[in-house]
Amino acid sequence: MHFDINSVISGATEALSDDMKKEGEAVLSELHGALSERQDILTELTQALEAGDISQAEFEEEVAREQKVIEAELLTQEIHARATIQQAVNAVFSTLTSSILRGA
Repeated sequence: MHFDINSVISGATEALSDDMKKEGEAVLSELHGALSERQDILTELTQALEAGDISQAEFEEEVAREQKVIEAELLTQEIHARATIQQAVNAVFSTLTSSILRGA
């Protein structure tokens, strides 16, 4: 029996392709959601700056704080993405090992 490593790798990666695409879409969706949730706050900060209610330094400080909040939310998503990647790698190598052992 001829063992085709390219076929095994191709099959394993195609099976995981949809999962990885979904993960990327989830990250973009999370970013969009986080920005949308902060839209009112960012608008209020802009209006306060334009009205002279806060200084530019205060504005920059508040925007930096909002950025850190969004980064924290995305880091949570990154942890989930890393777990998905690890599962994908494990699945590929499990399939690869099983195929090699069956063909041997």
